[in-house]
Amino acid sequence: MFVASGIQWHMMKPRMVINEGIQASLALLSLAFGVMTLPTLLVLWLLELVLVSALSGVFYPARTRRRVFFDVLKMLALCAFLAAFLIALYLGARGKVGLEPAAVLLSVGLLVLRMAMIARDAKAEKNPALAWADAALMRAAALLIGLFLGVFACLLPGLYVVGALHYVLPTVAADLGLGMVLLAIQVGLVAVLSTMSEAELRQIAGNPYLS
Repeated sequence: MFVASGIQWHMMKPRMVINEGIQASLALLSLAFGVMTLPTLLVLWLLELVLVSALSGVFYPARTRRRVFFDVLKMLALCAFLAAFLIALYLGARGKVGLEPAAVLLSVGLLVLRMAMIARDAKAEKNPALAWADAALMRAAALLIGLFLGVFACLLPGLYVVGALHYVLPTVAADLGLGMVLLAIQVGLVAVLSTMSEAELRQIAGNPYLS
């Protein structure tokens, strides 16, 4: 237990951290071999945030369609704001903005399928809202916070990593360097969030909305 921060590390759920670590490792390999670019990874993350925002309305019937619609619009605006900063940093690191249509369509298709399966499984649980919070909301929170932190992390340490990689992997330096920083933050945040108690998770599942 890390008393100084209040994070109860002994309550960390290895399953969540391992799953996130596997996804991060696959993403890093894709970036390293040029199969995926950082803009494509950002598109997938931002799409996931929008999908979670939209699908959350299924688990909270009291939330009217109008409110869900505006929730999605707010998330889209926030995603566009974050993406603008991160793409600017990416271009500053000599990255080239470009999306491979086939890779994007395949990745988006797999993401939509994964989110649909998570929503289906959560609906089948005794407490759907709690299952949804555990499976989707926690990762979405880590994604959103990670993107905010990533803007600052990529501004200094991220650009140094890119500079070093330019000597050995110049063609993928920007993608791999900034992606490495963003994915490390993501895994770290998932580890922290996985220490939440069931009582805290139930509280979040009861009302995950800011407004």
